[in-house]
Amino acid sequence: TIAYTLSLHDALPIFPSHDSEARTYTSLLFSMYNNLEGKGGLDFFKEHTKIIKYIKALEKAQTRKTILSSLFVLTGLEQYKENMMEDIKQVNNFYKEQKHNPERQAKLKTYEEVVAIHNALKAKYKAKPINDNAVDLLVSYLFSGALEKSLPPRRLMDYATMKIKNYTDKDNYIKGNKMYFNNYKTKDAYGTQTVDIPKELVLLINKWKKVNDSDYLLVSEDDKPFTVSGLGKKVSR
Repeated sequence: TIAYTLSLHDALPIFPSHDSEARTYTSLLFSMYNNLEGKGGLDFFKEHTKIIKYIKALEKAQTRKTILSSLFVLTGLEQYKENMMEDIKQVNNFYKEQKHNPERQAKLKTYEEVVAIHNALKAKYKAKPINDNAVDLLVSYLFSGALEKSLPPRRLMDYATMKIKNYTDKDNYIKGNKMYFNNYKTKDAYGTQTVDIPKELVLLINKWKKVNDSDYLLVSEDDKPFTVSGLGKKVSR
């Protein structure tokens, strides 16, 4: 099948290194291939006139840009690059013109409110140290910024794939009082990144490792690693 054939992140060295990004690109190309009733496998994507017409009809410039960039990497055709650059300009202009939504801004938590929520989660875990409460508190430590020495912000995927057991040097993992990031979007440019973990979070992680049967730091209610969307919903809650 075309989905199997397009092992892009293995075949093309300049393709995104993260598995989730490669899946996104592959999914978009596979969907387009089906919608256009594609034939001939990879050679189909060289039919740029037909494909560009299809892409231009898509509503979102961000989606067009993503598909065009994957097509340019896949085929090397300048026609895809030219159209991609047009959409990049449109996307950049859109972000430049964005203004704060007053209603949304009014709903944002103050730092003091965030700290209060974090402390409430600490008290809840202390009173009832069950798995769900432990995960809620871990998520707060990782994403809320409530601590004076908080962890620097990371993408959801970086923590969704974080391991505490049975890891290799290709994984994101925790060892001692440090986090090691080997699997993230810009790994090819920056290599392994190491981050010190605040002492109180180290203590929580050490307690959690004794009762958590999973290899992963964060697990959902069914004791499986979070998906990116699932972790995003957990952070929002």
